[in-house]
Amino acid sequence: MISGLRHLLKFAYPELPFRNAPTFALVWILFLSALPVSAQIVINEASSANLYTLFDEDHDAEDWIELYNRSMDTISVHGWYLSDKKSVADMWKIPDVKIYPDSFALFFASGKNRNNVVHHWETAVYCDSIWRYLNPGYEPPADWELPSFSDTSWAEGYGGFGFGDDDDTTVTYDTLRTIYLRKSFDISDTSKIINAVLHADYDDGFVMYLNGHEIIRENIQPDGKTPHYLQPAMWVKEAQMYQGGLPQSFVINKPLLRRYLKNGENLLAIQCHNRWDDSDMTIKPWLSFGISDTTQMFGPVPEWFFPSDPPLHTNFGISPEGEKIYLFNPFGVLVSEMDVPPLQPDISYGLLKDGSDSLVWFNNPTPGFSNDSISGVSGAIEIIPQITPYTGSYIDSVLVAMNSADTLTAIRFTLDGSAPKATSELYTEPFYIDSTVVIRARLFRDGYVPSKVVTETLFFNESTAMRMISIATDPDYLWNEDFGIYVLGTQYLPDRPNFGANFWDDTEIPVHINLFDADNASYYATDCGLKIHGGWTRSIAQKSIRPMAKGKYGSEYFYNRIFHGKPINKYKRFVLRNGGNDHYSCFFRDALIHKLVENDTYADILDYEPVLVFINGDYWGIHNMREKIDHYYLESNYHIDPEKVDILEEQGEVISGENADFLNLMDFVKFNDLSLDENYQIVQSQVDLESFTDVIALNTFFVNTDWPHNNMKWWRHQGGKWNYFLMDLDMSSGISNNNKPYVEQLQRMFNDTVTANMILFKRLLNNQEYRNYFINRYADLMNSALVIDKMLNLTDSIVDILRPEMQRHKERWGSQSATTWETYYVENIFKGFLNLRHQFAREHVEEAFELENQVDLHFSSFPPESGRIKVNTIIPELPFEGIYFNPVPVKIEALPAPGCEFGYWKNSDSTWISYDRITEHTFQDDDTLIAVFSGVPDTAGILITEIMHSPHKQVDCGDWIEVYNAEEFQLDLSGWSISVNGNSYGPMPQSTVISSGSFLVLAADTASFFNVYHDSIPVVSVHNLSIYDTKSEMVLLDSYQNRISAVNYDVLSPWPQETVYTGRSAELPDVALNPEFPENWITGCLGGSPGSEWVECTDFPDIIFTEFNVNSFDGHDAGDWVEIYNRGDITADLTGWIFHDRNDDNIFRFPQNAILNPGEYKVIARDPVMFDLIYPEMSVFSPFDFGLGDDDSLVLLNRYQNEICAIGYHKDSLWPDDIYGTGRTAELISTDSVV
Repeated sequence: MISGLRHLLKFAYPELPFRNAPTFALVWILFLSALPVSAQIVINEASSANLYTLFDEDHDAEDWIELYNRSMDTISVHGWYLSDKKSVADMWKIPDVKIYPDSFALFFASGKNRNNVVHHWETAVYCDSIWRYLNPGYEPPADWELPSFSDTSWAEGYGGFGFGDDDDTTVTYDTLRTIYLRKSFDISDTSKIINAVLHADYDDGFVMYLNGHEIIRENIQPDGKTPHYLQPAMWVKEAQMYQGGLPQSFVINKPLLRRYLKNGENLLAIQCHNRWDDSDMTIKPWLSFGISDTTQMFGPVPEWFFPSDPPLHTNFGISPEGEKIYLFNPFGVLVSEMDVPPLQPDISYGLLKDGSDSLVWFNNPTPGFSNDSISGVSGAIEIIPQITPYTGSYIDSVLVAMNSADTLTAIRFTLDGSAPKATSELYTEPFYIDSTVVIRARLFRDGYVPSKVVTETLFFNESTAMRMISIATDPDYLWNEDFGIYVLGTQYLPDRPNFGANFWDDTEIPVHINLFDADNASYYATDCGLKIHGGWTRSIAQKSIRPMAKGKYGSEYFYNRIFHGKPINKYKRFVLRNGGNDHYSCFFRDALIHKLVENDTYADILDYEPVLVFINGDYWGIHNMREKIDHYYLESNYHIDPEKVDILEEQGEVISGENADFLNLMDFVKFNDLSLDENYQIVQSQVDLESFTDVIALNTFFVNTDWPHNNMKWWRHQGGKWNYFLMDLDMSSGISNNNKPYVEQLQRMFNDTVTANMILFKRLLNNQEYRNYFINRYADLMNSALVIDKMLNLTDSIVDILRPEMQRHKERWGSQSATTWETYYVENIFKGFLNLRHQFAREHVEEAFELENQVDLHFSSFPPESGRIKVNTIIPELPFEGIYFNPVPVKIEALPAPGCEFGYWKNSDSTWISYDRITEHTFQDDDTLIAVFSGVPDTAGILITEIMHSPHKQVDCGDWIEVYNAEEFQLDLSGWSISVNGNSYGPMPQSTVISSGSFLVLAADTASFFNVYHDSIPVVSVHNLSIYDTKSEMVLLDSYQNRISAVNYDVLSPWPQETVYTGRSAELPDVALNPEFPENWITGCLGGSPGSEWVECTDFPDIIFTEFNVNSFDGHDAGDWVEIYNRGDITADLTGWIFHDRNDDNIFRFPQNAILNPGEYKVIARDPVMFDLIYPEMSVFSPFDFGLGDDDSLVLLNRYQNEICAIGYHKDSLWPDDIYGTGRTAELISTDSVV
């Protein structure tokens, strides 16, 4: 006990000098005295499915945990811990929080990890201090809100400001309806700033800026643009303080505060706007800060200021599948725990009466308030009703039947999309349905939380080549005039885009979604959230909508291959788009451009599929299903931690992460000459110039006029290069007179002196290397991805899909006919642009860069099939023709096929010959280039033989691929690479060789690999190798980019189907088999067999429990211990294995290199010191920090958490009854016995 206590105390207070006996005794006394206090604080209520109950300061509905003090004393829980793992007692430390008697403390279990507490508040900017102000009859300078702007010409005056009416200190002209304010303040230490709040008494609207960055916008149209000085406020809003009221408070977003506040001088800038039909105007601002300690930086807060501390957020969430949460005191002693079950939205779980022992479900949660006044229910219905027939497509009427496995439950159902309530129609008998409908059913029973809702969508007479999406939700969530998200509502501006309308709110509603694939009658169904999506196009009758997966609805992700064009089956969000600004025109401009270049661009594209949408059974027309740009896009597409990315837009504004490095880069670009190679390399080291250039070239070619000041986003994995998204080309390719094929886009870009990325682009063009690269890359794209026939063919293929549905779609949304859509908007306008654009685009390049002429170049190889040619950035099919520019040198590279060697280059009349395999040449006239090779094409005998992807989460070795050399000689793989679905990984380092008949592993992360496998395995690093857990083409490429070996892998039959997160590989059991045939592959053993040939699996060594000791005799106390025995014939590596009792959180993990040989016994001891006193010189695995009970379980799991052996013993007649406190053990009679 004392030894265990010392360990416990050392965990909590590692500085304690335990060799000093008096000190230890004092701590022991303090520890004992703390126990009664601990017992008074309990976990009182919790929710893992908060939807509308409670919102945090970011307006997010997060999980929450409520603590209750059932004592009569105020108790500080400072230094206590909340955790969702019993084995990690110090997961999240509670800051300086006091809980008063019979009171509560509330914590968001959000994972945001915010634990700073405000010590006191101070005011930095007072309304009645002296401000610089402007009350203009003209638009002020564009940089007026920046700290660098000189405001010495502005007037000075005491706040507040306005038209007078006895409530303004400085009176402004009542004919000039905008007031601009500037006020500086100093901060000595921003690290002390915990929170900030702006108080404003205003009439009618305002925008607040901090150091030039917009922070708050109130009653000004939310278009993200700096309001013009003539722009009116949206509504009349009366000031409050002259009526005896208080100013309105605005809590400043913490990430923005942290990003823009700085040590030293800061600037608060405000522009106040009047509504034109309002006779009064006022602006009175105060800016206050929450300080973390006793530091004094500013003045006292106003007397009306009543601070509220910011919410506290743990660094973990509560699993929607249910899990235990724990409260530990500062000594690491468990004080309270709650086993939170799976919960439905806005249901909580907690103590029936505050501080009692009875746990119930609450239909009306009370976070931060007493449970005593509400009633809870003692159970939740865990089964669900069954509806037949299932979701599908039907022709004739069908008989709908429902049933429940529990006769004590009643089935209630709806046909309008809403979730059934206790008042919904009671199911009594089957009924017929003959039109498309959403059927939702639920089980009810008195005293129980209703079951989950079951939803089936029956489509009738829907014949389409498109997938169909059915969305079901309560009609009020969409159409209610007060809060429905799809309607105008009661207060909105009459002009488009109807700012103030309900559909401008950022409200998320719960829905059920079915994605039905008519081709194979398969469907995916889940509950999720949904928001209105987009900008000005929200005002279109058919709106864009965004489904969002969240755990509180049931699943954290959409585990489905949402887009057939990408091998991804895990998405967080996607968009059902109304065509955006292209809604009334072509409808698919942006989507087509993305599909056009998806395999030919370095930029990130958003995949597309057209789908038919139904809402609550009603036909809702064609939507463009698209990927969503956010940090979850990067997680799905690149397997990147979404919390470790930076995403910026437009001028460098932050979407996710931070922007400081980009802003610093832009400062460097503005003040340094990029024509100098050393400066150019600095930019090149921070920006992925390939993706940057493609975004510029493609927007230029398609004449996107809603760019680059808008629709520009870029990202990086923190510490990496900035990569660019291709996005939103609706306003392009002939949609208006501004986008005609003859429009000169390059010159418009050259004239842009404001947009950050245009400044970067123009500065880069000062560098000759980049200038040539841009011109050649633009030419390459026009010669490959943007070839006219390719563009027209893709257009036709999309039209073929849409045509059968377009008339119905147009009738639903009341626009022009399908014939007009196809003949005018597609054939005449869009295809007309595609047919004409190349000529003008090339002329614009020639003129903008003052080039001499265009040259038509033809490329071929001799003999045919003996090699390929790389032209600048592309490797086209030969023969190839492309138009390039003189005098920009064209870089050409000969790529010999395996078995062949490069000889020389020549042109058609042999007036130019070069023996350099890679060369650059300036062509002044049209010409034909021939790469001459020698030898006979062959294929190197190297095979892909094993694939490990999506490794077990507890044994993360990283993705890896094994290859085998079937040649009779060593192969040099230097410069080779592996391609997965077009993403290239490599090249392999120089001197990478593989001997004849040998294996080599290509690993994404060699450190992770060797954490799992022996370091004798031959491995080469292929950095960031990422293998999808769905259909994937893997191609081994030599240093000339020739395809050497390929596997079209999948996780569906006939491929091995048990390789996702199981720890098993897909393996070719015999290298003589052809890896291209899926039936030749098998599911490998646990961990696979990297670096060696396949052998029969021995995944589950025959290890058993043979003896255990519990509740020892005091005179012979060795502590709890368990004996295990290997009765098999193979040595078992126990590294990472787990032993636990009946509580899954009580775990002992076996150390590295823990071995159990055949016929060998080993002991797992709770306390090695106590065990050694009784059984000296015996090798044991130890310690485990939990005790074994009288009725308990012994469970042994391998490192992949597969059960190897388990027993449950009980204090009854079937088990030895004299092993408790007697010094005797329970022992297996024979190792041949059934355990």
